[in-house]
Amino acid sequence: MARTSDWLRLTRAPLAATAAFDAVACALLARGPGFARTGAGAASVVDLLLLAATSLLVYGAGMAGNDWADRRVDGARHPERPLPAGRITPRAGGLFVLACAGGALALGGGPSGSFGCVVAALTCAAAYDLGAKRSRVAGPLAMAGVRASNAAIGVAPLLLAGTTHPLVAAGPLLVGLYSAGVTILSEAEEPGRSHRARLRFARAAAFVAFGAAAVLSVRGAASMTFGALVAASICLGIAFGRTPRTTAPLRVAAPEPGVRPPRGPLPVRAQVLELLLGLYWLEAVLAGGARPGQDWVHALATFAGAFGAIYASQVAIRALRTRA
Repeated sequence: MARTSDWLRLTRAPLAATAAFDAVACALLARGPGFARTGAGAASVVDLLLLAATSLLVYGAGMAGNDWADRRVDGARHPERPLPAGRITPRAGGLFVLACAGGALALGGGPSGSFGCVVAALTCAAAYDLGAKRSRVAGPLAMAGVRASNAAIGVAPLLLAGTTHPLVAAGPLLVGLYSAGVTILSEAEEPGRSHRARLRFARAAAFVAFGAAAVLSVRGAASMTFGALVAASICLGIAFGRTPRTTAPLRVAAPEPGVRPPRGPLPVRAQVLELLLGLYWLEAVLAGGARPGQDWVHALATFAGAFGAIYASQVAIRALRTRA
């Protein structure tokens, strides 16, 4: 019988908040004082919660659908996962995917969201799960489409109504670019795949994403923002060969008692996880452009939230591993 932890593993729940924060951050940026036009209005808490819930359901459908599509292959490569281990049946897994997708479509991003972007995100997720991920080009493009479409759910209606500047479309595109870099790097987890070239691409994508996000943050806030300073420091770190760091190095497996962890680069899987956690910083930079640059309370609250989300995700990842 499936345990709660099995469903959490199926959906990669510890990182689900990155999807919700993508959509919320870009929706807030589109309403920044440097972008908003007459008629944009402020997003209510309820609107943002419905937007976040829609994104979580899109994320759940995509992640669970990925494991459902790979259930036979994972029988040899990852037999410990819930579907190949038999703790979740293929029928139950498939119904769960359909329920998440149906829920996302039903919510449609809420009254301030775009139903079309929800459809686009689910379509890209299905394309990735059902075959695109096996292509070196189609896989990253499909994943970029999932993230960009999801991030645009709360932006597209404002763009179509002409109540925000067209430049805000760059926010979701940057999220997509960053995700494409992470996806390309994750391919190096497979045997026989080169690592260095993929890591260079992921770093370049992250550098461009953070640099451009800093520009958007300054433009949205109509003055210098704390987010721009953070983005600049992250770009400086990437220039010296470091991926966006999280609160602490996140290694894939704990060393044996009394054995010191090896020095040197982290394993590919850990580098991918660190980049995924780096999404929280990118989202904080984008959200920093939602209020005037002098509003340091908003800026500090945004980055405190990112720090807290990173910490919570790390705790959740470790907790699921110990229960495996």
